[in-house]
Amino acid sequence: MPLHLILTLLACSIPCSSAFAARLLNYTISQGGQPLVRGIYSDDGLQPRDAVWSFAKSVQFRIVPHAKFPLKSPTDLECKLEGPVDIRVQHTSTDLIAVTIKGLTLVRPDSSSRDWTLKEGEVERVAALLPKQLEAGDKSGSWNVWGWSAGLIVLLVIAVVIAMRRVPVNSASENI
Repeated sequence: MPLHLILTLLACSIPCSSAFAARLLNYTISQGGQPLVRGIYSDDGLQPRDAVWSFAKSVQFRIVPHAKFPLKSPTDLECKLEGPVDIRVQHTSTDLIAVTIKGLTLVRPDSSSRDWTLKEGEVERVAALLPKQLEAGDKSGSWNVWGWSAGLIVLLVIAVVIAMRRVPVNSASENI
């Protein structure tokens, strides 16, 4: 294979691989239809939904302005949400995870901190309640397959165009 064809194919494959970009994940915990806390996390865009939920261990949640966050005292280090709690993880406007659970506990390191995290064990408790479809039918990474497929098609078209340019148009009539 000629060197210029190899270099062209390599150059074209670089933009195709950049389709695996970081994505911003928005975590929202609500109660009674009202958001209480929100957090943001970024991943490499390749992780399936069940892994996306495991990132909740590292998410720093902030109280939504004007939310009725149920603290008994401003110095509390733990906040127990009683009753149904809605958890949603989104990428852009797409729900990756949407689940309702009974109760949830958030903690913070000290009373001056504005950052809350899920209490140890809560991520695993919620994960056990997530539908099994997250494991079996996860399509969150399917866009990656389409990105690679599109990249390979582009490479194939370029290779055919380059190959056709190398065949002289008049060569068929000269052999007659």
